Amino acid sequence: MILQKTKKWIGVLSTMGGLAFLAGCSSNTGLGNYNINHALNTMPTDMKQQTEGFHYYFGKNSAPFGAKDLGPIRTSRRTNAFAKEPVKSCNWVFYSALLELKQQAQALGGNGVANIQSNWKNNATSSKETYVCENGLWMSGVALIGDAIKI
Repeated sequence: MILQKTKKWIGVLSTMGGLAFLAGCSSNTGLGNYNINHALNTMPTDMKQQTEGFHYYFGKNSAPFGAKDLGPIRTSRRTNAFAKEPVKSCNWVFYSALLELKQQAQALGGNGVANIQSNWKNNATSSKETYVCENGLWMSGVALIGDAIKI
């Protein structure tokens, strides 16, 4: 009888310890604003090479004078966030979203994206300084909208 209770308590404590470990590894911060300039300045070299010669303009009414509007585009990207720092995970998915916007704009004949806004859960948020990222235990996500342009 005592042996059965001891095994049961060991099982309960092991489960609780495992959950505590997962909670400690969690980078679950929820919805947050992350610095665009920091993300762009710390972008890995291979990502920078993929964005060279392409133009990104953040915030409402950010299109340069004379740019031709080719139409609205949008993206919603996710990445694995398990046991990762929120800034690294959110920046990584932000890079992915920028590359997706680039591909969509180029498909329309554009060489830039203007009026880029965060659009998490269809809630548009305009900023020239920050983007919105939802960061959880398992996934991080960024959603962006903008206008494809030809400069």
